[in-house]
Amino acid sequence: MSRGQSPLRACHGLAPKVARLAVPQIGACFCRGVPRSPRAHVSGGIFHVTSRGNRRTDVFLDDPARLRFLQMLTRTITRSGWRCLAYCLMTNHFHLVVEMEKATLSEGMHWLNGCYAQWFNRRYGFKGHLFEDRFHSEPVESDAHLLELSRYLPLNPVRAGICSHPGDWRWSSYREMLGRDRTEFLSTGPMLALFGRTQKTARAAYEEFVRDGLTRVRQEHAWGTVPRTWLD
Repeated sequence: MSRGQSPLRACHGLAPKVARLAVPQIGACFCRGVPRSPRAHVSGGIFHVTSRGNRRTDVFLDDPARLRFLQMLTRTITRSGWRCLAYCLMTNHFHLVVEMEKATLSEGMHWLNGCYAQWFNRRYGFKGHLFEDRFHSEPVESDAHLLELSRYLPLNPVRAGICSHPGDWRWSSYREMLGRDRTEFLSTGPMLALFGRTQKTARAAYEEFVRDGLTRVRQEHAWGTVPRTWLD
């Protein structure tokens, strides 16, 4: 973890679990303030949040680690007053789309990244920073932006060559958006409302929307023109 992200006291009660939906009690993460420059999160809203491993190293080494992160994310959403609209866990980074009424993004990400890093280091016998610098975030200020994120996130594993279809990757919001999976923390309503008035029509429209993006990603792979991002 980088300075300003890792809590200075240990998170208690974080033994690894592997149950998909059962979220164990996760003890509070006690922190003391660290001087840092102010962030732009002065009010609530919707944000696309990303965080990458230090020196681009992997932060998710196996499925139990991803499960543990999602359990901590559930706790973060509750304690910070967020709604998670979409997510995708990769190997060396993750994406979240979160909505909040108050400016709790920095506090929530500080807790999430810090507690996960401490658990990760204990589990795998590592030391030092897990995530690089601070997390990256951008406000989502239009429905068009939110629509594009709804397929950009689940198409990330396809862009990276991890899988050939977003439905093959269980660590994103795609399958739950289509009603094929269920977690305790994802709020699918706001995204689906952009695609239709009923759940059935919205899911069908969303699936077609992602399929159209998947076609373009496959074409980009064939042409060798997959766009790079700040995470590359």
